[in-house]
Amino acid sequence: CTTTSGSAGGGVTRQMRETLEQLAALASTAKKEGLILRMCRHCSVTEADLQGSKMLRCGGCKQANYCSQACQRADWRAHKAECERSQSSGGDEFDKHDSRAAHGVLEQAMVAGYDDIKAQLVALL
Repeated sequence: CTTTSGSAGGGVTRQMRETLEQLAALASTAKKEGLILRMCRHCSVTEADLQGSKMLRCGGCKQANYCSQACQRADWRAHKAECERSQSSGGDEFDKHDSRAAHGVLEQAMVAGYDDIKAQLVALL
């Protein structure tokens, strides 16, 4: 495999990156249509689990969501570097936020029966 860094083996392959970017685009569309619930970056609680309470959003990158201030504080050490990269790139950098969003879309897509997306990812494995 050729990776985005040009070496074989480690990293994300171009094909996987393209697939994840397609999934991120699908996530954006689904989110606009209200089909995707936000998930806490720290504990994976969904917005539906909060029973009417709103998710908190990182004030820096505006991408990471949290169910509580406690989860936001607990995740800060892990999130800080990603947050700074996201802010400095203007949100254009493909980072772990994007891959986590794509993973969430994949789970929801598979549950909804989007076999074409599932087949693409299985082919990559």
